[in-house]
Amino acid sequence: MKKLIFIFLLLVSFGVYGQESNENQWSGSAIVIGDYHLVTNYHVVDGAKSLTISGSQGDYKTSLKTKVVAVDKTNDLAIIKVVEPSFNGFDKPCYGINTSSVDVGTNVFVLGYPLTSTMGSEVKLTTGVISSKTGFQGDPSIYQISAPIQPGNSGGPLLDNSGNLIGIVCAKHKGAEQVGYAIKLIYLQILIESCGESIPFNNSNTIANLSFTEKIKRISPYVYMVKAFSANDKTAKIEKNEIPNTTDILESKKLFDAAAKFYQQKQDNEAFIAIDKSVLLNPNTENHYLRAYCAMRVRNFTSVVESASYCIDRGHQSLRCYTLLGRAYYLLKNFDASIKSYDNAILLDRQNINALYWRGRCKQNLGNPHGAISDFKTAVQYDGIVAYKGYYRIYNEIAWQLFLLNNFEEAKKYAEIAVNKNPFYGNSWDTYGAILYKLADYSTSVKKLNTAISCVTDTGNHWLKSSYYYRGLSNIQLGNEADALEDFQKAKTLGCSDVDSLIVKLSTNNNGKSVKFLNIYREPQIGSTNIRQLTIRAIESSNEYTTIHFSLVANGEYWLDKNTHIIDVASGEKLPLIKTDKITVGPARTKAQGEFLFSATFPAIGKDCAYIHFSEGESGWQLKFICLQCKEQNNENKDTLIDTPSDGTNSFISWKDVIVVEDMSATKGLVAVGEISKTSLWGGDLGQNLATREAIKKIKKEAAMKGCCMAVITNIEYPLGATKITAMLYRRPNN
Repeated sequence: MKKLIFIFLLLVSFGVYGQESNENQWSGSAIVIGDYHLVTNYHVVDGAKSLTISGSQGDYKTSLKTKVVAVDKTNDLAIIKVVEPSFNGFDKPCYGINTSSVDVGTNVFVLGYPLTSTMGSEVKLTTGVISSKTGFQGDPSIYQISAPIQPGNSGGPLLDNSGNLIGIVCAKHKGAEQVGYAIKLIYLQILIESCGESIPFNNSNTIANLSFTEKIKRISPYVYMVKAFSANDKTAKIEKNEIPNTTDILESKKLFDAAAKFYQQKQDNEAFIAIDKSVLLNPNTENHYLRAYCAMRVRNFTSVVESASYCIDRGHQSLRCYTLLGRAYYLLKNFDASIKSYDNAILLDRQNINALYWRGRCKQNLGNPHGAISDFKTAVQYDGIVAYKGYYRIYNEIAWQLFLLNNFEEAKKYAEIAVNKNPFYGNSWDTYGAILYKLADYSTSVKKLNTAISCVTDTGNHWLKSSYYYRGLSNIQLGNEADALEDFQKAKTLGCSDVDSLIVKLSTNNNGKSVKFLNIYREPQIGSTNIRQLTIRAIESSNEYTTIHFSLVANGEYWLDKNTHIIDVASGEKLPLIKTDKITVGPARTKAQGEFLFSATFPAIGKDCAYIHFSEGESGWQLKFICLQCKEQNNENKDTLIDTPSDGTNSFISWKDVIVVEDMSATKGLVAVGEISKTSLWGGDLGQNLATREAIKKIKKEAAMKGCCMAVITNIEYPLGATKITAMLYRRPNN
């Protein structure tokens, strides 16, 4: 790993790493490269809260404030800029710039500020030669030099004897004498060209013909000491100071293995503590990568940034690390940095739905709805192509951004897709209801917002106050002022600040009547079922929700399909499952033995609904013609029958018990309900008989739904191979 397994120069004047100074400061060297700019090492400025420079031109007593304007972590370079208001710029440097490769044996010299606490603050000179055109373990970005260098030389210039700048000093080899390293100048040129600062990096050499002593005198005023200050302790960064010994490496691996096990077992705190120690002992891409994930789990976002950046700098798992980095910056509310991280992730994978989604969220937070919509719409183009579980969230975000832009008709289309994709996600129902309010469909708005509120399992949902607020507004339009007042009061408790005046107005002027209701239907009868062990204990029906309480004689694992739904037979409306209790939604499973009690909640059925169907997916449990025939306690504590088809005995009529005749005289004593026609498509002579039976079966089922006990056939037709039967339906009179 580049610059990890060789020795970086200690940066401080015996102050940071446990030496004589108690201040959190350290120092290095730098050389002028422009009117206001200098170059030094990244490890000199890393972790600094403030930076100053001083040099011979100010008699080492004048300090100038600087700031970092560009870094190249991989090649350990940083460009700093003087920001002192009174500073008028550096003179044009006299030394030349040589970005070409220099041959082995070239005479070189180093200027800098090593060990200032013992050697003094004046600039120091050492000389040597280019020993190798590659650095430690053959690193091609670095020269190996024989010029002696010490802590504090970091960031100083490497020059040839003609006075050309050819490198930036960065490190020495602890285990060898007079072996140092300097970064080749071509990498500085690349950084300058990409940093966005105007830096005239094209010096002509005006001192080539001077004596060596005179060259040193001319160059020294452009070499500065950099002082870095930190508000906090600068933690030892091992990869910059020392090669881990064998014991540390082995212990680091043990801690890594322990952290990986803790991570798999979701023991998040233990995992982070172990991997943090592993990184401290022997930092590498493997343990930094795991540390980034562990830090995300324990919400230590600063550590996520550190470790993800470490891996990115070394080209390890860049796509995942850019995604992690983007999420960490988002949670730190640094949305600009988050966008840059997601930009890089999308460059690596244009179908990265997660990156597109969160980049859009960043743009939302920066007040750029059109940019957000663009990212969201790009993401949903891959729906059905790229596997992603959260498409419903993205459709909802598109709908909400369009809502904020007052594009309500288009917003409605995306909200419908969102609720169909995942009816368990209350935020989508909330968005849908708010849009319908803006479209003046107040009754339907209330229904959708009822569903949003029913989806909630706790009060931590940030959108819940919106649901109460818009439901209150819709209730006002519908004349339900008592319910509107209650909605606004709940919205206020959740932090909604727009309801105070509405509450005051409604508190002094409302009709005092609520349209809310709750019916409890105990042990409703089932017309047909494909599972005899499944029964219904009760059905709760309110204006907000419908909950079915089941009882199952069970022995095994059970779950509900995500496509589970009920049908309000009166309206034909299909209502999706929005919440469960004591049973999971597949593929997760619930173990049960003996009598197993569970509940499933759906949006509200109509107040006057008499029958519902229940369907657990395509091939799961099917319960048809559930008759809401039961007793409930009304406000006067009197038993009343609710929504019950009457056949004289108030008993449920199964379709199999409906009598179909052609003799009108059989209807004596019955009450005609109306005429119906049913068609069945079968062909051929045999087909006519089958079609007749199928059409009669359809008539029986509809008759049972209407509480009728008899159907009298009045006409049979055979259009184009089909059979169409028309019949009159009759029921028994009420007693």
